[in-house]
Amino acid sequence: MALVNEHEKVLWLARRAAFGFAAGELEQFEPKGSAAYLNRLVDPDANGVPAAADPFADIVEVTDPQDNKTRVELLQKFTYSWIDHMVATPRRLDEMMTWFWHDHFAVQSSVVRSGRLMADHINLLRTHALGNFRAMVREVSAFLKAISVRYPGRPVLYVTPDFYKRYIEGHRADYPPHYLWIRNVVREPSLVPCEEWTFWQYADHARVPGIKGPVDLNVFCGNAEQFSQLLLPTKE
Repeated sequence: MALVNEHEKVLWLARRAAFGFAAGELEQFEPKGSAAYLNRLVDPDANGVPAAADPFADIVEVTDPQDNKTRVELLQKFTYSWIDHMVATPRRLDEMMTWFWHDHFAVQSSVVRSGRLMADHINLLRTHALGNFRAMVREVSAFLKAISVRYPGRPVLYVTPDFYKRYIEGHRADYPPHYLWIRNVVREPSLVPCEEWTFWQYADHARVPGIKGPVDLNVFCGNAEQFSQLLLPTKE
């Protein structure tokens, strides 16, 4: 449906790029028009939009590896703090794009198991959410190298084919050594030769005997011996 007036255009921008409006914001921004609101979203510095305080400032690293209770509490605090920040920050598009990049880089708190490292990851993505992608890749590479101290071995970049072609293909040297895991559940594995990728997810709602409920299906680029080598501890 075509957007026929400024009221609809401003509402559409808020829904698509700013997590919607809080109470009173529609009345604040609608009179200025959709162009002015869009400019505010994409260039907050030029429009005097203040940056919100760090939502993760009080999330610390757990130094005791046996203190799982505090670890879980801080991971929960990280999640709740970020959700609150999404709707409270005046720079909503920054946070929308931070969420977008977080989804593409697929860093899971259940794997990282550190509220502080997750907070550092999100703050890093936010820094470059609307900026130069190559600069962000350099920062992400630095982040991956930093966490490799705690989690040795090559990181896995889990991405869609579109993301791969836009931001990785031809630029893999910009990233630290990594494994590439492609997710495309509507096409069979391609990007021949398969040495370009390590894993390919080709289904996300399959059925496997012995497992209750839907499962993901993946293929590994290599033979059984190579797969076994992949699982061995590494000092990279």
